Amino acid sequence: MTPLMEPIIGEELESALNSAPFLNLPGALNPRDVASLCGQHLRPRLLYRTGLLDPNILQAADLERHNIKRIFDLRGVEDRAKFPDPHIDGVENVWLPSTAPMMTVDPTLFGERNVSGVGFLKLYEGILEVHTPSFRAVMEHVRDRPEDGLLFHCSAGKDRTGVLAALLQMLAAVPPTNIAADYTVTRIGIEPARTRLLAMLSKSGTGVSVERPGTLAIGSVHPQTMFAFVELVENRWGSAEGYCEKMLGLQPEDISRIKSNLRPI
Repeated sequence: MTPLMEPIIGEELESALNSAPFLNLPGALNPRDVASLCGQHLRPRLLYRTGLLDPNILQAADLERHNIKRIFDLRGVEDRAKFPDPHIDGVENVWLPSTAPMMTVDPTLFGERNVSGVGFLKLYEGILEVHTPSFRAVMEHVRDRPEDGLLFHCSAGKDRTGVLAALLQMLAAVPPTNIAADYTVTRIGIEPARTRLLAMLSKSGTGVSVERPGTLAIGSVHPQTMFAFVELVENRWGSAEGYCEKMLGLQPEDISRIKSNLRPI
């Protein structure tokens, strides 16, 4: 619950980053097995989430140790040009353009403490609408290649990555409290890049700075945000299954197979 402007320091941070749910994956920001906080609902070693990947540090042996065969990049063209994905033998990089540019949400919609209101709902609904090509590709991987681990990431591993992780967890019938817990520990995972992420927030949008009301709320990580997201999916599409059918074009038999493959063996 530490605000983004305040650093997390000391032995507690190092202890947290070097223990579950975080992975030992040098070169990855905020790395976790999506199943880590999901109890017995989700198959481990299938879905991994991270923020940026450092091609100068990330090693093939580490990815192989975690059974990671594919990397799905959820970022836009400009971010990929600044920070290219690593090219590692035996690991396939997958990037599909979104159907529209990432929407810019007015920071004032977030307010100072509005962690589950209109700002995040607009942002996350926009992610659900424009990232359908990548989201469908991830679902197809789960459907067709459940023995091969996949990693999906954006810049911080919070919003675009968090939305996709939550969708997969909803399909696996993970309780909302567990989905929210997985989302919330992102605040710990992003601490090593906190200064850089603050700089990115300052440059996002048009003239946005961290001093502008609501900007820091965009970088906040609260469980209420994810509870609101789950309600958003259910209210608009009926369920995660409904989203997959109506937005991703998956058939009921595809969704059934995906759900089966998400379950622990």
